[in-house]
Amino acid sequence: METKKLSVSFSVPANSWSGTHEFHILNGVDVAGYYWKTSNDAEDVPDWSSERYNYRKTGNNTGNLTIINSSGEPTLLELSFSSSTTASCSIFFWSMTNGQLVKESYTGTATVTLTDLALSDVPIEYQVAEPSGYYAPASIAGGTLSAQDRYWSVYDESISFANDGSFSASVTNDSGNLSVSGSSFTYTKTGTNSATLSYTIDGAGYVFEYDFQFTGENAGIYSKYADYGGGTTDVTTGPFSLSGVAVPEQYVWEDYDDFSGSTLDTSKWEVGYFAGGETVTIDNGQAKLSGTAYSSSSPFQMPSELSAAGQGSTEGNTFMFVKDSNIFGLEAEIMIPNAYNNYEAGMYLATLDSNPLGSLGFELRKSYTGISFNYDYLDGYGQKLSGYESGSLDYFHKIAITKLDGQTSYYLNGNLVKQFSSSSHDEDYWSIGSFNDEGLAYLTYADNVRVLRQGTAITEPDPVTVVSDPNGQAVVVQVGEKYNWNSSLDGVTLWGVEQSSDGWSAMTMRFENGRNFGNQGFFDSVAQPQPYDAPYEIDENGYIKSLEDDGDYQYYNPVSVDDGVIGTIQNDEGVDSVADNGVNQVDQWFFTTRAAAEEYYYSKVNPKDWMWFDHYPWVYSNEMKEWLYFMPSGGTLMYFSNNHQSWRKFSQ
Repeated sequence: METKKLSVSFSVPANSWSGTHEFHILNGVDVAGYYWKTSNDAEDVPDWSSERYNYRKTGNNTGNLTIINSSGEPTLLELSFSSSTTASCSIFFWSMTNGQLVKESYTGTATVTLTDLALSDVPIEYQVAEPSGYYAPASIAGGTLSAQDRYWSVYDESISFANDGSFSASVTNDSGNLSVSGSSFTYTKTGTNSATLSYTIDGAGYVFEYDFQFTGENAGIYSKYADYGGGTTDVTTGPFSLSGVAVPEQYVWEDYDDFSGSTLDTSKWEVGYFAGGETVTIDNGQAKLSGTAYSSSSPFQMPSELSAAGQGSTEGNTFMFVKDSNIFGLEAEIMIPNAYNNYEAGMYLATLDSNPLGSLGFELRKSYTGISFNYDYLDGYGQKLSGYESGSLDYFHKIAITKLDGQTSYYLNGNLVKQFSSSSHDEDYWSIGSFNDEGLAYLTYADNVRVLRQGTAITEPDPVTVVSDPNGQAVVVQVGEKYNWNSSLDGVTLWGVEQSSDGWSAMTMRFENGRNFGNQGFFDSVAQPQPYDAPYEIDENGYIKSLEDDGDYQYYNPVSVDDGVIGTIQNDEGVDSVADNGVNQVDQWFFTTRAAAEEYYYSKVNPKDWMWFDHYPWVYSNEMKEWLYFMPSGGTLMYFSNNHQSWRKFSQ
């Protein structure tokens, strides 16, 4: 299901629902849902949502897809495939009632169409950032898995995997503790940042199947299918971490050529051309790949083992290439000017296999039908297929190809477009090229080339704790010059003071078991249930990322620490809305004690409105609706709040 788009045309007769939802499968666990693309009810508004999914094949032509929405409510699609791109299905729904999942009595049916994912169809805020490294380990033997349920406030599992293939597990939930074991488990690395795990509990026979998506070193997100026997199953999702497992050797991008010289650096590149293609030159700090119209006398230059690809061709082509077995990826910025190119001109990155002769590539093309990125990939049978993304001219796009662990990946402007198994294809050459398939003149540019090599990644400085709570739990860490929230805030209570257009407000927040809950006002402690209660995580930027009821994420970026006061930029309009860019402003401050928060809060909300002094030093505040007792103290005017039974400094 990965990198597929499912268009689900459904009908739920009991509720008179009919319409189309789309599910854009982003990786092994994440899906962007586009609801009510069409509807029989004009009041239904199309809406995007970041969600999780689990897919498992149940037969030769059947499979179950479970979509878990932002409230933790699953929808099950029981799929029956008539081809690789079409299916019919029955739909079952669950809703959250008083903290419990309840299966709805109504059901639906649908027809489903599967197409390749076009990432450009998904708004950027609903895409998933690709990890900065390659983190899925080859084995977890000798390690321990810790996992939590995103939508179950009290759930923690710890599973230790022995080198002999056995395992033992301990599960803690709101029903108590459970210890189990098994004689075997199966872990499979499926990609640079993905893996699967399955095991069966001895005696009970419970079966568990995980999909892991790694987001960092030994950490990420899972979805899990559980079969408890007797027809009882469920699907859950949440964060996980591994300990005692070696992080895979990393690959690092190295600057290769920025074309700053006056001629092409022949120590880095070889050049090929045919059917009107010309040699590569340097123009204003960029590599110029161009060609003239084809003629029978057009020059021909190709490596001998690739010469068959250009012999007799009338389609102009120019390319520069590098042959290096220590390269595992190629990245470049490419651009096609509209004014100097006819239709069927293009520019590409490609890997070339000399035996058997073949290529896999990712190209930007100006065609009669429009401007698009086109790419080749292999299906499960090794057959070459094509996929597409939208493109544009007169603009530099950053594209990349990598080949790791037998899988080729294509990236566009930093986003993963396609990943597929390509173990049958060797990367004898890494190339950048341009062409015109109608034998006409063409002109393209490339710049800022990088190559991916194996080595030790440049590591960030170790985090240094700069704010802890009274129990010694780390709250904020400093990494270099940047502040981040600690990787986990579970067990921490914070008191917040926020400034908005409505004035100043107070909040008490608790972090526990992957959830963030609390209430307006200052309290010594808070426990569930609370008016505000949402799952949270610390994302790759070091921000608190909390999932709100409307399906949007609320972000908190800690940008300053001053004498224990944590200044944050908070917003729910995407990661950029909380970036420390000089435009976004600190508007919420957090404290690790109630007393410090109250002192800060009351320094901002001194009584301003009219006050009645007839009974001074007791003064009635119209704004605060209470009696205050004023008393000078060492040159400072203090006041006592009768309602709060505390002294505060009065300042103008």
